[in-house]
Order: sequence, then C-alpha cells, then structure tokens
Amino acid sequence: MKNTVFVILLALAGCRPQIEEEVVLGNLDQQGSKLVVMGFLSPQDSVLTVKVSRSAPLGGTFNGSILTNATVLLSDGKTSAKLTYNSKEMYYEVSARKLPVKAGASYTVTVTSTEGQRVQSRCTIPEAVTLSAVRLDSASSGGQKQYLVGYQWQDSGEQTHYYQTAGAFQYIKSTAPATSWESVPVQFGTQANPADLLSSPAGKAVLMQSADGLVSTEPAKTAGGEVNTFAKAFRQAQLTAVLLHIDETYYRFQKSVNLAAATNGNPFAEPVSIPSNIDGGLGCFAGYNRSTVRVKLK
Repeated sequence: MKNTVFVILLALAGCRPQIEEEVVLGNLDQQGSKLVVMGFLSPQDSVLTVKVSRSAPLGGTFNGSILTNATVLLSDGKTSAKLTYNSKEMYYEVSARKLPVKAGASYTVTVTSTEGQRVQSRCTIPEAVTLSAVRLDSASSGGQKQYLVGYQWQDSGEQTHYYQTAGAFQYIKSTAPATSWESVPVQFGTQANPADLLSSPAGKAVLMQSADGLVSTEPAKTAGGEVNTFAKAFRQAQLTAVLLHIDETYYRFQKSVNLAAATNGNPFAEPVSIPSNIDGGLGCFAGYNRSTVRVKLK
C-alpha cells in the first residue's frame, strides 16, 4: 500500500557488477500523497464503515494521517448514502438501514477530499454459504493435548470461490466457578503462517474442508495423574463457528497482508506487493457474507 524504492547493495566479494550505473532520484520525493480507503461491506453489518487516510509522499515520512473532513458516499446504483465521521472510532459510518447491503448487489464508494482529490471503487457482495459440519478433534505431543476444530461446507463449483474461516471458543474450566466463562479466538494455522483463507476449484462442486483450528492446549494428564479428557478439562464449552464467503479482492488483499506481516523485519525476504482496487488511490473496498453456527461441545 505504499510506494517503496529498494536499493540493493552488492558488497560481497565476487558479486560486484561489471557495469555500475548511477540512479538519480530527481524529484521523486516531491510526488504527492494518495488517498487510502479501507471498507468491507456485509449484509450482517448494522453499521457500514469506511476508513480514509492519506499515504506518505514518496521519500517523505508516514504519519498515518486520518482524514476527518472528507466526503464519503456509498451507492447501490439507485440509492446513495453519505457517511459521517466518527471521531472515537476514526472512521466514516452510516446505518445499514439507510443503504441495506444485499447478496449479489454491487456497491460503489466515492471519496473526495477538501483539496479535490477523488477516488472510487466498486464491490459485489457474495452469496451466503452455510457450514454443514463442525468437528472436534485432539492431538497429543510432549505432555500436552491440543483440542482442534474443523469446518465443512459445500461449494457450488460454478466458479472459483473464496472463503475465510474464523470463530470463538467459549468455555468454563472444570476448576473454575460455574459462571466463569472465558473466550478465545479459534487459531487457524499460526500467526506467522495463517491458514484461514481458502479458494475452491472452478467448475467442480466440492466439499470444502478447513484447516485445523486450535481452540485450547491442556496438560495430557490431570493433577492426579489420570489421562486428561475434554470433559475433565472443561465444565462447559461451546464454539461459535464463522465462515466468510469473501470476494476475490478481499482474498488477494488479505493474502498479501499476511505475507507481508510474516516477512516483516527479514532483510532477505522479497518485497510484497499489496494489491489495491481503489481507482486513483490505495486500499481495499470489498464485500463478504458471513454465516455463523453455534455448537455446544461435549
């Protein structure tokens, strides 16, 4: 999401190029900044939000400047709604009642700054896809037992579809009071290598399967030396399983963001290009449809 000039110094013995050429940057640092727009629309949202900021000029210092006085409009082609700035949350918002988001419909965002910069983008909301099965599994290693969940759903196969898995594990430990509920997010993959984004093959209806999602790690044995089980570890437990049917723009944007985060600080990693679908600016404006299933785990 930002323009970057990479300078590679070949300083190792035997790596000096035969031809050396001086690169003159000229007035690159004088290029103006661009509007950065971030917005994700879903039929399940009661409030539609768009965040607007300004990128740093090339060669300048990024200060993460949020625009508070831009004009932000959302439209479905027939109805338009103007968003107002929320200073607490630092985004523009409008009630979904003024512009209902529907599956299969397309929406356009238009942002205009007080200086006259104008950017635009368009997205289409995917249909909802319902989870067909949720399973609980476990794996033991090194005196620990991991409890894992997996999702299944049917893909229509009409074309390539894109998905993101998420969820929350709510529980009461067996040693805790009966009302002491806790909650943790389901972790698909690792922070350095997330596995929550999936795509389906085109032209073939398939039963999609998520990666294993970690919900808890417990000792393999109880304090008394007995083999620990799910029932012994938890007094009560439930899972809120979430499947997002996302558009291709969201999928490719999030894939690139995950890759950039995984290689952050590695000087030998290849630079990651963050895709943008904002005409005249930077950022991502995309749609998704969320399906939720709540399951009591026994």
